Amino acid sequence: MKLVPGVLNWSYHRLFWNKWSDNLDTYIGKVSTLKRKFGYDEMCISIGLEGGTDAFHSHDVKYIGEVKRKLENEGLTPIPLIGVVEVHADPDIVNISVESIKRLMQEAILLGASTVQFYPNLHGRLSREKAVRVYRDALKAISERACDLGLNCCSEEYCTFSGDELSLIMRGIPNVGIVNDIGNWLILGEDPVAASRKFADITVHVHLKDYIFEDGIWQSVPFGQGMVDIGRILNILRSQVSKKTMYLAFETDLDAGDEDLAMEKCFRFYQDWCDAKS
Repeated sequence: MKLVPGVLNWSYHRLFWNKWSDNLDTYIGKVSTLKRKFGYDEMCISIGLEGGTDAFHSHDVKYIGEVKRKLENEGLTPIPLIGVVEVHADPDIVNISVESIKRLMQEAILLGASTVQFYPNLHGRLSREKAVRVYRDALKAISERACDLGLNCCSEEYCTFSGDELSLIMRGIPNVGIVNDIGNWLILGEDPVAASRKFADITVHVHLKDYIFEDGIWQSVPFGQGMVDIGRILNILRSQVSKKTMYLAFETDLDAGDEDLAMEKCFRFYQDWCDAKS
């Protein structure tokens, strides 16, 4: 399988906090600079189309087309974040969130995306078994629209469901898979290497990160400086012959420090891994 590296937008949350739409060009420039520096023909870039990380000051078709052309010129493949599925006891609340995601799928197409990502938001009053059924039914509704549009969808395991629950929820739904967020497995108390192997067949996209645990906090660090065996995970991903390409969004969710330097260290680690495999 071909692995294509890239950047998760949240890696620059300290710089662009609540100012995403004012800094889209700056963000694209940062990712393009990394692409040129490390000599890649293609990279992926996560871009918010909704909510707190919405990077678009206008959702006009013309403006989305302008951003699409800019990304194409830079050789950047967009992996848009298109919202949240509300896992709620009230079916209307669930349906409103599903319809919003369906609407934003069309914007993702206009942006030139073939893959979109979202995550669940689990509300109270639901048993775990009911929450599993509610989310699976919501994903089936999303799947119908995704199949019509030819889009691949992926749901992040956003510290909501366990690995076993996710396996029940997500398997067997066309055009829907998982965002394998490496750090979230640790927060859930699961082994990210074992989870990467377990879900390899339905992994659509990856948020690659490394963590240490200090003072009661999972703290993001550049690849190779934490407790995650990034190399083993990359080997697992690369061995999946059922897929042609896997996009890896590098994430450094810093609480302090230089976001640019941390991201560059991640790319250097990845380049060393690639060189060792070549």
